[in-house]
Amino acid sequence: RVSETREFLSSDRPDKRERLIADLVQRPGYATRMANAWREFLLPVGTDLESNGGIAGFETWLRERIALNRPYDQLVSELLQAEGDATQSGPALFFTAWELKPEKLAASTSRAFLGMQVQCAECHDHPFDRWRQKDFWGYAAFFARLQPTNGMLPPGIPAQSFVERTSGQVKIPETEQVVLPKLLGDTQVSTQSNLRAELAAWIVNEENPFFARATVNRLWAQLFGRGIVHPPDDFGDHNPPSHPELLNELATYFRETDYDVRNLMATLAGTRAYQLSSQPS
Repeated sequence: RVSETREFLSSDRPDKRERLIADLVQRPGYATRMANAWREFLLPVGTDLESNGGIAGFETWLRERIALNRPYDQLVSELLQAEGDATQSGPALFFTAWELKPEKLAASTSRAFLGMQVQCAECHDHPFDRWRQKDFWGYAAFFARLQPTNGMLPPGIPAQSFVERTSGQVKIPETEQVVLPKLLGDTQVSTQSNLRAELAAWIVNEENPFFARATVNRLWAQLFGRGIVHPPDDFGDHNPPSHPELLNELATYFRETDYDVRNLMATLAGTRAYQLSSQPS
């Protein structure tokens, strides 16, 4: 707003920027903007989301939790364990939009929450990272028990509701080799457990070396237009961060402030780096 801009520029208060930022992140527009941004990186591009249950519920679910400043680890954990009808349960759309396919959900969740493109190992060992094909399908196995509520649907008919069965498995393509659920790394889990709950607990665990770093990098990219690791979803030895100390410090700060996204966004917006002009000298 023009009047607000003029008031800010004319003010001689030393804390005017800090006060304005604190006000902006409390406004409804902040929650709406953040919900839109997260929807864009969580849901597939070009999919008829209305056929999968409609996007309104998903955006409303996101916006409400952002407005309440729900800790990000809790939001992600809730999303990863969702089930039911996508028209009634907002986060269920995340799964129906990816067609309940383990390989698509593995690729999406690893990119969104861990900043890694493990889908490059879907058909063969990753060409320039450490992930093997068995790593990818071991991770995909966490989603192998999802099934449409009304059983298997004909090809091309999207599911709108789903449940988690007590069994289900994946095989490496073009083989009969069954791959058991395995976290990225070397940790295999019991197939008798609630697989998605176990995966969610591992992803948001503060000992996980990927989650906090990937999140702060994505938020940095949202404000600055470019990630400390860029693209933001391509962490790996082949693509090191431009400022590794900064990335580690932000990740530690994010964990120590209980995954408070609103606080982190306000902190980044208040930095000298963010206040520099975008005009080249």
